Parts: sequence; C-alpha cells; structure tokens
Amino acid sequence: MPRYIDIIAPESEEQLESMLNRAFSLGFGPVGIVGDFPDLPKDTFRVTLMEPRGIPGEARKVRSRTKLLLSLPRTLEEARRVTFSKLVDGVVASYDTPRPNFDYVCAKQLKRNEGTLLIPVSWMVREMFERPHIIRNVRLEVGIAMKAGLYPVIASMARDTREIVPPRLLVSFGEFVLDLSREQAKSMVKDFPSYLISEERRIRTKGVALDEV
Repeated sequence: MPRYIDIIAPESEEQLESMLNRAFSLGFGPVGIVGDFPDLPKDTFRVTLMEPRGIPGEARKVRSRTKLLLSLPRTLEEARRVTFSKLVDGVVASYDTPRPNFDYVCAKQLKRNEGTLLIPVSWMVREMFERPHIIRNVRLEVGIAMKAGLYPVIASMARDTREIVPPRLLVSFGEFVLDLSREQAKSMVKDFPSYLISEERRIRTKGVALDEV
C-alpha cells in the first residue's frame, strides 16, 4: 500500500532530526533527504540535487549512492541536456525563472527512465507572491509532463521544520494552485512517489542508466 512521501532539504544535522520527527508525526514515510548527510535514519532515502554542469560527469560518481538524482535546470537548453542523460531521475519545475524550462521533448526523454518533474512547494511559495507568473509556468510544465505520460511529484522540499505540512495540504496545493483534480494531486503525493523509489521501478529500469556510468 503506497504511503505519503515527502522530500525535504535540511541545512544541518540538528534540522534533519527535528524535520524528520515532524514529517513522521504528520504521516509521511519514507522521507527523501536532500543533502550530504553521511548516515541516514531509518525510513529515509537519499536524494541528490545536482546542477546541470555536473551531469553526466559528477552524476556518474554519485549514481550508485543515491536513490534519486534530480537536476535544477535554469534554461530549456539545460533541461533538454540533463533529461537526455539516463542517469537523471527527474528535474525540478521552473519555480524561479522568467519562463518555463521544460517542454515535451524533456518529458519524453524522462519518460524513458520513468522519471519525474518535481514540484517544490515551499520553494514556489517563497517566490510566487512576487512572481505570480511562476504559477502559470509550473501549471504549463505539469500539463506537458502528464500529456507525455510522465507523472509529476509534489513535495515540500522544506528547508526548516515550519515548512513541513500535512499531506492533505500538499494535495490541496496541487488542487487549488496547480488546477489538478483531487485524485491527480493525491497520486502526486502518494502513488507516483512510491513507485519512483520502488523495487518495481528499479527492476524495470535496470541497466537503463548503466550505459552512462
């Protein structure tokens, strides 16, 4: 049975402990952790967030040590390049740039690896009141991803404990900000994140990324 999954980005060991306690208490589990933490607690998994310039070179070095490898493209050209790499599991949606950086070509390239478009809720919230066009950008990218058969993931990407919210609020963000149905939004917090880190996906994509390692 899939469980609600969140991805967080703590900035210290102390934050990591308090953020995980809150996430688990709200019903998340497992929880993905972005950051260079040597030993991860039970019911967590490692997420590496890499700049496009690190792909494929640096990505080859960390691929075997991380559950998910995500990239943060700033232009469409960067997005196409990183999604072409089979080492990449997903890209972060355009939450802080003037225009969308993700198109149908990117979506189809990620689809080969059954990857994802990550919607970083807390990062979007920081930006969207001053840059309302961000909502339009991300809505467009979500629509493109789904048209290509690529299912996005909605996650808090929280940097401190206050930014971790109950699963129902992440679902509501998908409904009311991204204009999704409740079932679509729920699947992006629960079903597809569960599949993304599942043994089933690992087996289905086994060997797909090895040609770049």
